[in-house]
Amino acid sequence: MKTTKIKPYKITNTQHIQSYENMEFYNSETFTTVSDFIFTYDKPIYLSQELSHVVQSFYITTSTHSIDATPYEIQKNILKSAINVLEEDEKEVLVKVSSCTHYTERYEKEVSDKIIEGCEMFMGKWYFQPDQRRMIENEVILEDPTIAKYTSRYDERFPIKPSHVNGEIS
Repeated sequence: MKTTKIKPYKITNTQHIQSYENMEFYNSETFTTVSDFIFTYDKPIYLSQELSHVVQSFYITTSTHSIDATPYEIQKNILKSAINVLEEDEKEVLVKVSSCTHYTERYEKEVSDKIIEGCEMFMGKWYFQPDQRRMIENEVILEDPTIAKYTSRYDERFPIKPSHVNGEIS
């Protein structure tokens, strides 16, 4: 397994969600979404100023979609836009991407409904551990094989599954 060099913690995108309030969300053929992301890594890759190892980073970005995009296509495009902000060593140990898409009330009802349906489809979370992936994660990895290249399986890290994972009721 590759050893990731610990590097100084970087401030990625320091813009606040509010800075997108006056953004143009439409043109004749596309619309743009605004999402914030939390990236979780398999191992620490940053060293913060407090000298603690950091296994997460944060970012805000936009994604542009065809006006005819399906909820699945919208979510895949949001995920790809998020991953595109990462450096290669971050992609290689990516475990999870969590997101929140904002301003859904700014769209026409049909577009807003598609965005919301897509968000509900994946609950704003994508998993990259080999035994946790769904079709969308596998499709994105096929397009960029560096993604989760060194990410370990969930069941290797956590061999005893908690009751809510294995279906037992406590």
